[in-house]
Amino acid sequence: MQPEGVVSGAATGPAQVAGVLFDLDGTLYAPPRLFKLRVALACGGDLGMLRHLSSVRHELAGRSFASEAALWDEHHALLARRCGATVERARRFYDQGFMPAFVEVLRRHARPRPGLVELVRELAARGVVCCVLSDHGRVEQRLQALGLDAGLFHGCASSAASGALKPAARPFLQMAQRFQVPPARWLVVGDRADTDGAGAAAAGMAFVGLGEPRAGRTG
Repeated sequence: MQPEGVVSGAATGPAQVAGVLFDLDGTLYAPPRLFKLRVALACGGDLGMLRHLSSVRHELAGRSFASEAALWDEHHALLARRCGATVERARRFYDQGFMPAFVEVLRRHARPRPGLVELVRELAARGVVCCVLSDHGRVEQRLQALGLDAGLFHGCASSAASGALKPAARPFLQMAQRFQVPPARWLVVGDRADTDGAGAAAAGMAFVGLGEPRAGRTG
């Protein structure tokens, strides 16, 4: 892991950090080469839907909904409109096509960053709460696909479960409330300043970005 530095927040010293909140994708593992291509091939058909997934998630980023179900209803409705498909087809593609393919590609081609497990165990031994927060669902399944036991962390959650995707503050604050650790004493670790960093700032948490050598980026 190669930190770029603290971007925002108050918990700037080791003694002040009581909780560490890890992003999952691109943070706990470096995306394998040809990652997007592998997922596309594993999805089989409906490449049109796959092409629009990123723009749909971008449109939903930071928006708050009454519930997780309401968020996913809007997600599938947007995807359906952009592809000229039914909402049910969009839902089926995401739940039965994209997510299983995502998990399978992780299982076959991705591994945790070197030193991650040791770092989390060291932090836990110091009494620091270590959690995972990811926009995508099936968090425990994806950890397992990486060869990680979800029990390594005190808590794992999808931001969608809060009814809001990053960079909304809600999922970050819900994790802080769950473990009774004030937001100012959390350190968020992620690979994206626009989602992880902005969400941390909105919640009043510190943020450390992970830098990657340019040649190693997969896009």
